[in-house]
Order: sequence, then structure tokens, then C-alpha cells
Amino acid sequence: MYEEIASSDDCKSFDYIIRGEGEKTFADMLDAIEGKREWKDIAGLSYRCNGDIVHNPPRPLENLDTLQLPRRDARIWGGYLFSGKGLDMVETSRGCTMTCNFCSMNRMYGRTFRTYSFERIMQDLANAKKNGARYITFSDDNITMNVKRFESLCDAIVSAGHNDLRYIVQASTTGIASSPVLAQKMARAGIQIVFLGIENVSERNLKLMNKGNMLEKTNRAIEYLHGNNILIVGGMILGHAEDKEEDIAQNFEFFDKANIDFYGEQIITPYPKTGMRDILIKEGLVTNAYDYRKYNGFWANVRTKYLSSEDLQFLRWKYKRKYSTFFKTTPVFKANFSMVNLLRVLILRPYYRIKNFITSMGKKERDIFEDDMRRFAEMNKFF
Repeated sequence: MYEEIASSDDCKSFDYIIRGEGEKTFADMLDAIEGKREWKDIAGLSYRCNGDIVHNPPRPLENLDTLQLPRRDARIWGGYLFSGKGLDMVETSRGCTMTCNFCSMNRMYGRTFRTYSFERIMQDLANAKKNGARYITFSDDNITMNVKRFESLCDAIVSAGHNDLRYIVQASTTGIASSPVLAQKMARAGIQIVFLGIENVSERNLKLMNKGNMLEKTNRAIEYLHGNNILIVGGMILGHAEDKEEDIAQNFEFFDKANIDFYGEQIITPYPKTGMRDILIKEGLVTNAYDYRKYNGFWANVRTKYLSSEDLQFLRWKYKRKYSTFFKTTPVFKANFSMVNLLRVLILRPYYRIKNFITSMGKKERDIFEDDMRRFAEMNKFF
């Protein structure tokens, strides 16, 4: 949205905007600040000149073979943790060729899929481990874009001895379901958590998102992952045009019966430059078109033909509360985090059950909901 930013009244806060992939553009910008090159020659940069923002031509996508390892020892901040252990990020590929119309990733990379060499990835993992990482998040947009490559990557991790780390990835149900051996290899490589793009269990809504009818593949992917004790964070997108309360409930009921270990649920957001935004605006279903502070997946910025934005907000809260995974132990969570589960069972769950009972005494469900929303609103005051 660099053009919108440049024409905004708030643009005075910015001197430079780096567009697209930033590694080379940022380095060139530093050279220009030091007088080593001309501003007009830096592709992918927007910069302030005589009070106005000038947009240079875009930079072509990078050749990933030319990118150096990150300088983890030069970080200003450290101490990132997951489950009490050091966390770091590693990238094995960039881009996704799928056509999901709620996603804006194609604005960054186009419909491309580019990969790093396994040698470079192993060096990256060794470097992260040297700097204290015990958990690695693979930041790939769709690591299952090439399933055979992902299988080989898992084998390479084992061969290099990096399966002593634990990994978090995001993946498509189609990719996981396409190979009966992939989940086995993932488990051997140390992949512990998968954010799985289930999205929705309604054939109608999947079609709206350009996802196709993939419920059978979703069930198979869940079976493969759970069969190898891999935890699933289930991606769920609610609030489509035809949704009624029973549609919201259906998704949570499916996740509950499938023993999805964590819910990554959100109300569909009309992100700028996406096909979904165009559809929702055309149908008059966007209730907040331009206050992007609420574009974080939590707040309802749309309505359906049957539910208001407030209804959507309430129903998401209601069913998340009803099917809370905090108060339920899935078999795979217990297998991975037995001590954490014991802590939940003996201390945390009794404490929160008592606390919830006391704080809800004399209150209706809507009253509790409104109290929670006020608390979340305070947490979201970034400006």
C-alpha cells in the first residue's frame, strides 16, 4: 500500500518505504545515506525528495542463492522464547502459487515459489542453534508447495543432526494429505507443531475462498499428523456471506470432534488488494473499510447476510469459550507436553474455573462478552 501511504496525511512520519523483498534494497539505501550511490537508482525504494515521496521502479524478485545468512549475533533484542526455550526463524522457501482470494501474499512475491538450497538451510539451522535456538519456526508461506522437496528436507534435517531442534511450520491440508509418509518424516525431523490451513468445513465457504472442496483431504491430513503425534493449530476463517449461527457452531464442533489441539480462528478480514475484499465490498458486507487498526483477525470488520458485525464478534467468542482447548486435553497435547498438562489439570484449570464462576455470578452471557471485549479493546489500543 505504498501509494496510499505516500498520499496519506500521516506520511510525514516516513522518510523511506522499502517495497517487496528488502535485503538488497535496504543495503542500497544505507549506501545512499552514506553518499555511495544515487537515490534514483535504487529499485524497490520510495523516498522523500523535496517534501514529496518518489517511487522508484520495483525491484525484481531476489535470487535466493545470493542472500547471506542473517547476522543473529548483531541483534539488538534477544531472548525470544517458545515454551520456555529459545526461538528463532528460518526460511526454506518463498511464495505460494495457490489462488486463495483472502490472502495478499501474491502482492509480495507474485505467484512464484522459490527455494533455498538444502546446504544453505542446514547452515542457517546450525547458526540458529549456535545462537541459542531450541525451537525453529519455518516462516515459509507454504512449505508443502512441493511435497517431495519437503520430504527430502526432513531427511536432510535428520542427516545433519538437526532433529534435536523442535520445529513449527504452516502447511496446507492438501499437501499433508497427499503423502502418507510425509508426516512420518516430519515427526522424525522434529516437527512438533503444524499450523494447518483448514479454513472452514463448509463446501460453500471453501468455494468462496477459491479453496475447493477439500474436507476429505482435511480429515486425512489430521489423521496423518495426529497419527505421528504432531500438534495441530487449526486455521479457521468465519463470517462468510451466507453464514448463520449454525455455520459458526459447525466449525467449532468439527474442530472439537477432530481433537484439533489449538484453534487459530479469525473473522474474515477484507485485507486491501485481495479478491475477497472486492467481493465483500461489492456485496455491501464490509462494515469497516478503512480503520486498519482493527484488521488483525480478531475484530469483526464485516457482516453476513444474516449476522451483524456484533453478532459475529459474539458468536466467535461464545463458541471459542464453549470449546476452549485450555479445558480439554487432546491425546497429542498430552503426549507432547505431559508436564504442562499436569500443571493445567492440577492447578490452572481449577483456578480458572473458580475464577470464571465467581466473575460471572449474576451476569448474563452477553454481559460477560461485553466485559471481555472491553478488556481486549484496551489491549488493542496501539494509537
